Amino acid sequence: MKKVFPLFIALLLPILLYGQNVQYHVEESVQNTEQKYKDACRYVGKVEVYVIQVLSLSGENSGSKAQEKVTSLNNYFSANGIQAEAYSVFAEPNHKVKVGYFNTRHEAYSVLMKIDHQYAGAFVTKDKVRVSEIHEEKVD
Repeated sequence: MKKVFPLFIALLLPILLYGQNVQYHVEESVQNTEQKYKDACRYVGKVEVYVIQVLSLSGENSGSKAQEKVTSLNNYFSANGIQAEAYSVFAEPNHKVKVGYFNTRHEAYSVLMKIDHQYAGAFVTKDKVRVSEIHEEKVD
C-alpha cells in the first residue's frame, strides 16, 4: 500500500499541474464538415450503387401506372418500417420502377426478400448515379 500511494501521486501530479482546459467549437466544425460534404458532392461523378428493379412498363399510361406503384411501394415501406424508397425512371420506351439506393448487394437483397411476394420478377442490379441525385436534399 505504501508503494501504490507514491505511484498514484507521481502519475496524478503532472496532470493536475500541467493539465489544460480544451474547448471545442462543435458548431463551427459541423458547419465546415457539411460544407465540405456539399462541395464534394458537386464534384464527384457517378458512383455505383445497387438498386432493385421492380417492374418495367410501356405503352399508354405507363407513366401514371409506374407512379401508382411507386406510391404503393413507399406506403408499404413506411408502414412496415423498411428503410427504402421507390422511384420511377423513364428509359425510352419504358417507365421503370426501382427501389434504392443501396451500398451493398446484401442490403438490396434484404429489401428484395420483403417485397418478392408482391413482385415476383423483381431483381437486384447495379446502377450508376450522381452523388447529388442520392443526396439531393442535402446538397442543395
